[in-house]
Amino acid sequence: MPVLRNDKNIDTNRTEFVSLYAPTTTWGNIVSMNLQYPGLRAYWPMNSIDENNNIYDMSGQGRVLNIKTTIPPPPLEAYIYVATQAAGVFFTDDYANISTQPTWTAVNNGLSALDCSHFHVDPFDPKNRQYVLIHTGTILYRRVNGAAWEEILTPAICEGLIGCAEGGMIRGFWADASIPGRLWASFGSPGFAEDPDGFWALYTDDYGDNWTVATPIYVGVWTYGFEWIVAYGDIVFHSNCRHPGSGQTDYSIDGGANWSEEHLMGHFWDAFGYNILTPERIYYWSDDDGGGLHSFDYTRAPMIVSHNTLDPKRGGQMWFDPVDPLHQRCISNIQHTFSYTTDEWTNKTTSGDIGIECISPVDINGEIVIGTNIDHSGLTPHHVVAIMVDENDGTPSGIAGSNCNVAPYTDSIPDTCGGVCQFGVQAFME
Repeated sequence: MPVLRNDKNIDTNRTEFVSLYAPTTTWGNIVSMNLQYPGLRAYWPMNSIDENNNIYDMSGQGRVLNIKTTIPPPPLEAYIYVATQAAGVFFTDDYANISTQPTWTAVNNGLSALDCSHFHVDPFDPKNRQYVLIHTGTILYRRVNGAAWEEILTPAICEGLIGCAEGGMIRGFWADASIPGRLWASFGSPGFAEDPDGFWALYTDDYGDNWTVATPIYVGVWTYGFEWIVAYGDIVFHSNCRHPGSGQTDYSIDGGANWSEEHLMGHFWDAFGYNILTPERIYYWSDDDGGGLHSFDYTRAPMIVSHNTLDPKRGGQMWFDPVDPLHQRCISNIQHTFSYTTDEWTNKTTSGDIGIECISPVDINGEIVIGTNIDHSGLTPHHVVAIMVDENDGTPSGIAGSNCNVAPYTDSIPDTCGGVCQFGVQAFME
């Protein structure tokens, strides 16, 4: 109970004061009661409580009652990016629910071509910073604050930094969620035993302004191509093929200063699933042990996670809960089914063929944002992006716009877009 100071006429007003300031009375009721008792308001206005919990008599000073109100923050808005294989990048910020089609805008100013290969939003500032790898010329671009895309890495830059022969390709990149400004990119031979006969990883700590070459992963003949690089801090995983038809995974636990090799995959093009809650572990499909989803943790031997129906082979085909590492989702690359688990695949629930191609790493308002295979989605008209209202929704609702199948595709993502690229659907709330 506050201590009364400079009290006047306290015997007369004590009863009203105790009723007003009862510990069980909410602040809203206190304000209401105070306004109902003008005499009491003159003695103990709300703003006369000091830092020592004393209430001062303000009678005769003409003070006005000040009420501090906490205004709840405005609701978060949903933002969705869709990067396609033939029509570039699209964006909406007005998705509300599946009953109304959002308005999509192409954001391709500055791109030299529209065949997106990989796409990521910045994990620390997704609204103002995005990255895309264009397949033609294998050029990596950055977009800041809605301005035009700008080149930040090209094969010529890589070759100059590495000092290797010409002819290599940038095959993948990754935005590190542990270090602001850090990106990793993979570079090397485009095909079988072709120059520059090797694989390298490059990284930047300033959003692509300057790049550093890590220790070479492999230099020699029998290179055949690769796709994937993922990282969290000093932990980096990189997949490649340096024997015909044989997939290799190299990993570093010291930021690319040293690399260790593991033979994991039957096919070099298979993607990694990567959960930043367990950064020492990758998930991948392999035809070893009868086929299925496997995991590799550099602190233990490779192990099979689930047989047969789980075969993620493209970027964005696995999803991981941001809090619970056991809660995961996975897409079948062949069957286009959606599966989820709450115990890291000891048990799973699987949908039928819903044409799904990739999953946004972030849900919006509890809904799952997915990319679809426009040839198998079953959506009429075809939509390259859709919503699942929950994990058991077997009939996704397309949200590619009202005119996605009608030229000139006003406010929509055209069904001629070629489908989504790797990690091609990225949603977030701000």
